[in-house]
Amino acid sequence: MIRHALEAGINFFDTANLYSHGTSEESVSRRTWQFAKALHLQKANGWTRFISMQHNYNVIAREEEKEMIPLCADEGIQTMVFSPLSRGVLARPWGAQTARSETESGAAQYYQATAASDQKIVEAIGQVAEERGVSRAEISLAWLYRNPVVAAPIVGALKTSHIDDAIKALSIKLSDDEAERLEAAYTPRIDVNVRNSDPKSIARMAQPLGMR
Repeated sequence: MIRHALEAGINFFDTANLYSHGTSEESVSRRTWQFAKALHLQKANGWTRFISMQHNYNVIAREEEKEMIPLCADEGIQTMVFSPLSRGVLARPWGAQTARSETESGAAQYYQATAASDQKIVEAIGQVAEERGVSRAEISLAWLYRNPVVAAPIVGALKTSHIDDAIKALSIKLSDDEAERLEAAYTPRIDVNVRNSDPKSIARMAQPLGMR
């Protein structure tokens, strides 16, 4: 798979799941005021400024649009997005089970409170994908690429086709109408990555996933 990625021109690999069971992302998904404070300290002390930040963002996790993304746009900072397909939820029909969803059964807690809204969004993704004759993953990533602040998604590729979907999505330009269809059912929700960014919460979330 790495060879396939390299042949496609991809030369950046995030090995978070290998060295930290995936919890490294928790350390970078901070509240906007914390990131703004860090930028201020860098400017005040003449330190090298951040040019990018990593965060959770996708069509069913858009809370970053309230503060963090506007801050990054204003400061000229681009972002690298982890979980761009929300653990694969945006790449398959609603409720479909995969080996990963069965292995990470504890992850279902992320979607319980917003299931009705998320289901409508996933169904809209499926409709647009069918109309265009492409995969759901391509449509979900194409939506992400519309945001000029996003530099790139960090795709958790388990198959070479996952890499291909990410590349193909670059050629898809969603219309405003298509984007509105994907966004229409979104409802505000708690940003679990910020809420759970302290060590005790990380340990509590990791327990049902069999992590320590």
